[in-house]
Parts: sequence; structure tokens; C-alpha cells
Amino acid sequence: MKLPPRQEWRLALVTGLSTGFAVLSPLPDGYYMPMAITAVMAGSYGGSYALGRQRLLGSLMGVAILLVCQSGLRLPLPLALGIALTLTRLLGGALGLQSGYKVAGFIVVMGWLVHSSNLSSWIPLRLGWTCLGIVVGLLAVRWIWPSRAIQQQNDGCRRLMGTIAAALREEGQRLGSPLAPAASPGERRRRHRQDLTQLVALRQGRPAAITELGLNPARQPLHHLWQLCDATFSLLLGTLDGLRSLPPPLLSPSALVELRMAEVRLLEAMAQRLEGWQTCRFAQDEPLPSLTASGRQAGLQSQALALAALRTCRELLHSPAFELVPNVRQRQVARRLMLLEQAAEGLETMDRRWQALQA
Repeated sequence: MKLPPRQEWRLALVTGLSTGFAVLSPLPDGYYMPMAITAVMAGSYGGSYALGRQRLLGSLMGVAILLVCQSGLRLPLPLALGIALTLTRLLGGALGLQSGYKVAGFIVVMGWLVHSSNLSSWIPLRLGWTCLGIVVGLLAVRWIWPSRAIQQQNDGCRRLMGTIAAALREEGQRLGSPLAPAASPGERRRRHRQDLTQLVALRQGRPAAITELGLNPARQPLHHLWQLCDATFSLLLGTLDGLRSLPPPLLSPSALVELRMAEVRLLEAMAQRLEGWQTCRFAQDEPLPSLTASGRQAGLQSQALALAALRTCRELLHSPAFELVPNVRQRQVARRLMLLEQAAEGLETMDRRWQALQA
């Protein structure tokens, strides 16, 4: 029997304790506190912070619309309530609220239809319990089995580095095996979708991580590193998809065999560089992940291997023996080498900019 994930245990624990506290409290309307906790507690602190901000802004907007419309609109109740809800939706869209306007609409409807006789006491209690629930939810996400979007983003980058490194090494093994067939179109599309799914999941979690960076994330080195990773991963995934679509290389003449082995060394060098980056570790007191000593050494070695392999590939591509190859095969070989050069240049650019960010 598989146990529920710890996020669900945390939600059940905090919501249960807050419900008990609200029931035992002498103040009425305490159920708004566990409602706010349930709505706010997302998978990470950054996501919870964004949801809490939306709920607080929506609550304040709903209270303002309720007070203005109830006292200012001298119209039949259905028409006045419809105008108030329309105004809620319009203002919510103008403020960029994705879920907060629903809370505002709930406050407008409940305040107008149920609590119209005691708004002076219901509104402070509603806002107070909501604020308390938001604070408790944020503290729980941060201190009870912490879920930090920054850590999740860094871990996701490392996992994708490992996935791409394994795919590059597998492509090198395919080139190194003379009789290895090219992947079928269906298999190639399936693997490309799997790789893209990881990249999309990484992008979807980035807004919450950016929220955790503070008020000015564009000035944080870690934000720029994530952008570098995103661009490099996109380039490498496109390179892999292009390499998988090419047929296996020819076994003759001998220059093509040498070229193929040089390409294998280049793929292995790129995989080693990605695996070296995987050794980075994130600490709370560091501005961005830093490479370990072994990771730097592996990066330097893989860089030397990649440069040597690229130099060999260029020399063989312009050798007289290559002119004997049919034109169709020449284009395929040139395309494969172009893809490899783009990938190697992308890795070199990322390494150089990563070091610049740490300077």
C-alpha cells in the first residue's frame, strides 16, 4: 500500500489543527481560517506565497466592491448584485488576479445576501481569519517538511542534465556501432516528447521559484542561470532530435570511419560536461549553485576533449577522401556535424556565462 505524499500529510495536519483552533476560539466565523489554508498551501513556498497574495488582494477587493455597491447602487437586488459581480470580474482581470477574483465574488455574494445586517463585525472577522490562515499556511510550507521552489528548480535542472547526458552518450553508442539502425519516427517522437515534458515541467515551476527570489528577481544571478539552462536545454533537445532522425553513418571510406569516431568522442565529451555540472550543490547562503572541484576538473577535461574532437571532425570533413562520398551522404554528415558544433558551442557558452555569474 502506497502512502500519500508528505504534502498531503502536511495539508491534513495543518488544516485539522487549524480547524480545532477555530472551533475552540470564542470568535465566530473561524472556518474561514482552514478554508484559507487549504486554498493557499501549494506544492512549494513560492506557489503558496503567490496564492496567498491573490487571496488577500481578492478579499480586499471584494470588501471594497461590497461596501461601495451596497450603499451606492439603488437598484433591484438581482440587477445590483449582477453589476457588482461584473465589476469584480473586470477589476480582477485588470489587477491580474487568476483566482483572487473568485474570493472577491464570494465575499460580495455572502456579504450582500447573508451578512448585510452585521457587515461591521463580519468584514473584520473575515479578513482577520483569512490573513491568519494565509500566514499559517506559508509557515507550514516553509517549516513543516519544507517545499522550496528554488530547490526544486535546481534539482530539476540537474535531473534534466542527467537525462540529456544519458541521451548524448546513447547517441554516441549508436554512432560507434556500425550496424545500429536509426530510431523509427514513432520512437523518435516519443522520446522527444518525454524530454520536452521534463523541460516544460521545469518551466512551469519557475514562476514560483522566481517569487521566492524576492522583489527584484531580475538582479539575482540564479534567475539568469535558470535562463541559461533553459536556452541550453532547448538547444540540446533540438540537437538530439535532429541526430536521431539521421541514418547511421557509412562504413567506408576510412575517412568517414575516423569522422564517426571523432563524433563519438565529441558526444562523450559533451555528456561528461553535463555530468560535471550535475555535481553542483545549492546552499542557502550561496547566490547560485557552484561547481565542486571535481566538477570543474571534469569540465576542463571534457572541454579539451570536445575541442580536439571538433578539430578532427573539421579536418576530416575537408579531406580529399570525403569528396568520394555521394552528395546525399555528404549533406547528412555535414548536418550531423553542424548539429554537434551547435550543441558544443551552446555548452561552452553556458559554462562561460555561469563562471561570469559567479565572479
